[in-house]
Amino acid sequence: AEAVQNLPHKISMPSGAEYIADIGTIREADIAFVAVAAKYAGTKGWLCKRICDWIVYTDCKPILVMLSKGFDADSAMPLGMAWVKKLEERTGGKAKFAVLSGPTFAHDLADGKLCVASIASRGPAVIRAIKRIFRKTNLRLIGTDDVSGVSLGGCLKNAGAIGDGYMDVVAPSEELPKYRRMWLGEMKTILDFFGAAERTLHSPAVKDDFLYTVSGSSRNREFGRFIAGAKTYFKDDDGKYRSRAEIEEVARANTVEGFESVRVLYKIAQENSLRVPLLYGIYALACLGACPPRLFYTIWYQNAKTRYLNIKNKEA
Repeated sequence: AEAVQNLPHKISMPSGAEYIADIGTIREADIAFVAVAAKYAGTKGWLCKRICDWIVYTDCKPILVMLSKGFDADSAMPLGMAWVKKLEERTGGKAKFAVLSGPTFAHDLADGKLCVASIASRGPAVIRAIKRIFRKTNLRLIGTDDVSGVSLGGCLKNAGAIGDGYMDVVAPSEELPKYRRMWLGEMKTILDFFGAAERTLHSPAVKDDFLYTVSGSSRNREFGRFIAGAKTYFKDDDGKYRSRAEIEEVARANTVEGFESVRVLYKIAQENSLRVPLLYGIYALACLGACPPRLFYTIWYQNAKTRYLNIKNKEA
């Protein structure tokens, strides 16, 4: 309730929508947006259990829209995918669920700038209902049935933003576009592994969200700059090597969701032999305290290898 009172006056809700501090009022809502930190949105947490109980034992049947980005701690699945599975198990398919993700920074929405995001659901009627309430606002929603891909988008862009911030400090400026192109390729590899639709890579939830995030000073990108030894709002002692313990301490204290995403993505990639060298580099830096400039050399090597193969192909 206190956070709602402190919102800038120019932020307004669509007609018929309101902020609530009492979770119990969800039972009377037509559409409810779940917007909490990923660590509180897990399928074994009290929030998911309470909502499932209401749907099973009462007439509580709102459309649930997941805004949280990250992985479910219990299943190691993206939150959207994990909630779909849990809701189907607990409610027998009664629940109406969607995932909303994309480059929707609060200050842009507050300033009236046009923002575009993806809304994913297996029910076309659910998508239409959600789009209807934002029809006359500056938030445009693009519908899709690819819940898996849209759920992954936030996890992938947060992990990639850490590497982008790191590269911004340690690498020449011309290397940053190369990093971003390579990370888009690795996002595709992971999306393909999860069975996401091919078109989702170029949707607001994935490519657009990543590129917009790394163009600013998001929390995850600043975390990458912190790892590289830059002065950030995490720490003001620039030029210092960051130990593994210090990195973990800052990540926990500041809810850097990309940090947990890197851990989970690394485990998935290792167990399934995915070819994602940048992810392995980001993991080494963020989770093992590897010495700089590990990630920069990964990019340099990959680009040098590509140039060599192109030359050999031309000679052949």
